Amino acid sequence: MRPAAAALLLALAACGKPAPPPPPPPAPAPADTASADALRRHVEAARTELAGLERLRDDMRREADTLRQTLKETSDERQRLREALAMRRPIGALSESAVRVRVVGVDSRSGVVMLERGRAHGVHVGDRYDVYRKSDGERIAVIEVEKFAGLHAEYSKCRVIEGRAAEIGRGDEAIDPRGAAPRRPGAHAVVNKMSASALVDYGSAHGATPGERVAVLRGGRRVGELRLDTVGETFSVGQVVDGEFVVGDEVMKK
Repeated sequence: MRPAAAALLLALAACGKPAPPPPPPPAPAPADTASADALRRHVEAARTELAGLERLRDDMRREADTLRQTLKETSDERQRLREALAMRRPIGALSESAVRVRVVGVDSRSGVVMLERGRAHGVHVGDRYDVYRKSDGERIAVIEVEKFAGLHAEYSKCRVIEGRAAEIGRGDEAIDPRGAAPRRPGAHAVVNKMSASALVDYGSAHGATPGERVAVLRGGRRVGELRLDTVGETFSVGQVVDGEFVVGDEVMKK
């Protein structure tokens, strides 16, 4: 309060008259109010813009994740197509000297494929065969020999390493693409070998007789001789006369 006003109030009080009320505080200047409102609006607009940018960032991240997934799926599909095209090699493109074996059984659940050719025919664990569909001759799988089955190991149990077991059916052809010459029609082989004797898939049904001597060949070259002691209908046991031979070697009448 100014000194003059204070003195006036004191004088009036001394005269017994009531003092007038103090003057109201000055109203804020219009310019100050406008500046505060503008600042609030600017802050609110900045917050709204920031929220919009954050939503845009999140949208871009989701879109990038979607693009990465699409790219991965496209790459996987291209790989599957390349594999499928590789599997469609025509059967005629293989050498005519390749070993051809018939599929005699398939278990699609376990993935086991059975071939009518086993250790008795010179097959080895790890041998691989291309499988061709019987109906159209298209290559549909690759299988690998894991072990043998049958009383005399005359069948091969294989696992599928390319393609699917469900695509393979009985009667489809399995081909060893290495070009090994198949055993001659009517030929027989050593199916089991002991130290001084051997079991051969040659019996009375094929003309075998007790005491008969047979030559053992490998790659067309004589490697030994057997004398048949026990002759069954389809198999015989012979004593080694001379030579060194192994399972899979061919047996031939002398």
